[in-house]
Amino acid sequence: AAHFLGDTVDLSISADADADAGTLALSRGWAWPHGATRLAVRAAKGGLVAAVAEAWTPDGYHSHGLLLEDDIEVSPYFYVYAKLALLRYAVSGEEGGGVPASGHAAGGLLGVSLYTPRLVELTMPRRRVDMQADLGTLPASAGGGVPHLYLQQLPCSWGSLFLPRPWLLFRAYMQARLEGAPGPLVPRSASNGWSTSWKKFMIELSHLSGGVFLYPSFPNQSSLSTNHLEKGEHIGGKKNKLTHRPIDFTVPLLLNLSDLRQLWPPQPLDALPVRDLFTRPTRRSELHARGIEAIAAHRGVWRSHAREAAAPALRLDRILERLLPATTAPR
Repeated sequence: AAHFLGDTVDLSISADADADAGTLALSRGWAWPHGATRLAVRAAKGGLVAAVAEAWTPDGYHSHGLLLEDDIEVSPYFYVYAKLALLRYAVSGEEGGGVPASGHAAGGLLGVSLYTPRLVELTMPRRRVDMQADLGTLPASAGGGVPHLYLQQLPCSWGSLFLPRPWLLFRAYMQARLEGAPGPLVPRSASNGWSTSWKKFMIELSHLSGGVFLYPSFPNQSSLSTNHLEKGEHIGGKKNKLTHRPIDFTVPLLLNLSDLRQLWPPQPLDALPVRDLFTRPTRRSELHARGIEAIAAHRGVWRSHAREAAAPALRLDRILERLLPATTAPR
């Protein structure tokens, strides 16, 4: 059983219109002693993109949403880890809940991943990565051991906590894109060819904003969540020809509290190692600068589309105003 530290944690279950009777019965009868429960069943089939977009609406800037797809399993300490990350990097004011003091989302913390990836999924062919080995090569690791937290521009779809302001911005951005607003091509990214993925839009947003996600890093990619690769819209789907091997995606769960204690005391955000979308070493200031260039390169396209097609791109252009980088870039 997971440790919720006596906190009130509400549970929302989202089911598509084609969910079977057994799934709905299990969802309706789910015992959840930690807070309120809600079951939302779509009247018309919407797929994974709609399910994610509708899964959570923040009810304030101190509301946070942890999204878990139905083939994700979590560690008993997933909530402890998520709360520690929030208290240190969001609620404390260091990142202003994912938005720097200027009020812009540029360069800010967008969310907290529970999962450590083993594959770089945006390159073709995909390549294996061992973050403990990678981070162990850092000069600073000689005195203080291998870092157990790092920042990466890539969003995680296999167990992530999202912050309210960036999530609202993402929903508005994704809606505009789904309604026809043209998106940027992320240089050399396989996600440009994805057609049914909400993560594609989150990748575009992190590319434009220079934002990052907090990731754990423990030996053998032990994580606070793991993916069991059950068949669905992407895994084993007709449109997805990629091979998904359990050894590449199903990681061990972190089961010992002593491992989690290695995160304490957590380093300041600016002291954490940074990786880009492709797991290459970088700095937050570099991601920030690339976001400036990407917005400048595409602004004319968005405005031209706005004049021809009206509403969606007009809204997208207003969204982009919130992505304009803050005066002071992250380090």
